[in-house]
Amino acid sequence: MITIRYELREDPAGWTVWDLYHDEPVTHGGRLAVGLTRLYADDLVALLVASDMKRTITRGPAF
Repeated sequence: MITIRYELREDPAGWTVWDLYHDEPVTHGGRLAVGLTRLYADDLVALLVASDMKRTITRGPAF
């Protein structure tokens, strides 16, 4: 079974990409993924979910 690990959360400055496993904002490229535009946050979630699914399918769950 594949579990979706990332979700969007609205914040005062825009949108945050949230890591459900670690219960904290995602760090991507050395920066917190907070205060993003909705479009950028959606794209980042799609990228992270696809990457996590690929890893899970090929190697097993990361957690």
